[in-house]
Order: sequence, then structure tokens, then C-alpha cells
Amino acid sequence: MLDELDRASAALATAQGKTGQNVRDNEWLMSIRGRTIIPGGACEFDLPSYHAWQQRSAEARFNDIATWFAPLLPLFDALCLVLRLLRDSGGPVKMIAHTGSYQQMLQGKIYQMLRLTLDENLGAIPEISANKYMLWVRFTSQDGDMKPRPLEDDVPFQLTLCNF
Repeated sequence: MLDELDRASAALATAQGKTGQNVRDNEWLMSIRGRTIIPGGACEFDLPSYHAWQQRSAEARFNDIATWFAPLLPLFDALCLVLRLLRDSGGPVKMIAHTGSYQQMLQGKIYQMLRLTLDENLGAIPEISANKYMLWVRFTSQDGDMKPRPLEDDVPFQLTLCNF
């Protein structure tokens, strides 16, 4: 783990310039960005060079994207490491949301991440609200017209509270 941290730190230290500056300096990418903000602005007649680029082979486009993304790899790797450490910092606990609702007092303890795992076959959709005092999870499901409705059944799930 210490070797991974040292490698990530060294890679970040050797990165030159502002993060993402290579993308901002690419006039072609910035012209696309400027047009995609406008609804319908990425049509082939508005951005013919972008349309032509999309017609290139998947391998050629992948290589272009990899080239644009390469300067961001040290940051990406460092973020992946930090997120992995954070996710692994907590242990899952089996819980049950009685009548589709679960509340837990946090007693002022601060968590950076909450992980919730449930069986997808239940069709339950978690809605999570939290502050430094309390965590509240309410489960809903979608009815025939895709409108969310509160679940009134007990919902088993796993809860992981993560912090360093």
C-alpha cells in the first residue's frame, strides 16, 4: 500500500501544468465543447469536423481519446487509490428497513462515504438523506406508469459507513 501511495504521489508531483490544460489548449475540443452546450449544437452541419471524426474507425477514435486523457492518468490513478482506501475503510452491516424506511443516529461521527447494497430483484430504489446527526434511507419502487411510490415492505440491505 505504501508503495502504491508513493507511486501515485510521485506521478502527481511530476505532472506538469494545470490539470486538464492540454484539453483546454486543444482548439478543436474547445470548439466542440462550445457547440455542445447549445441544444442541438452538435449536429453534423454545425460541427462538420466532429461529424467527420465520428466516422473514423473505433480504434482511431480510441487512440485520440487515450492521447487526450494521458496527462490526466496520474490524477485518475490517485483518485482510484483514495476511493479504494475509503471504500475499504468500512465493513458492511446487514440492516432491515422496516416498512421501507430506515433511520440511524450518527452521534456526530463524520463519514465521507456511505455504501448501500441491496438485492436488485427487490425492485427497491433507495433515497438517501444524511447530515452530521442522522442518516435516513427511504425505499421506493416504480409503479406501472414509472411513478415512484413508497415501499411498505421490509427491505433487507447492507450498509457500509466509510471514513478514514
